[in-house]
Amino acid sequence: MTNSSKTVAVAGATGRAGRLIVQELLKRGYAVRALVIPPFDPPHPEGFPSEGITFVQTDLTSVNALEKALQGVRYLISAIGSKKPFSKAENDKIDNMGNQNLARAAQA
Repeated sequence: MTNSSKTVAVAGATGRAGRLIVQELLKRGYAVRALVIPPFDPPHPEGFPSEGITFVQTDLTSVNALEKALQGVRYLISAIGSKKPFSKAENDKIDNMGNQNLARAAQA
């Protein structure tokens, strides 16, 4: 993989917006670390190029797990979001807590 100055982590990489972000980053020469969140994402999602991207399983509810997943990464992009139909619990867990934990992990 390339050096950390060219490595971008993408949370939500398997979603519609996330896939477009990954494509654009790869086109611009960045290495991508796709954060895979079970049970929402399969461990090895289909339809991605075989080069320039690595998949790392992590947990949006754990700042510690996210910190580990972000080691060696220069940038973080969050494209996470709960899916329709929205439930309050899912919205709180993914959109609110997940993004807050990503910010805390990136700051650390």
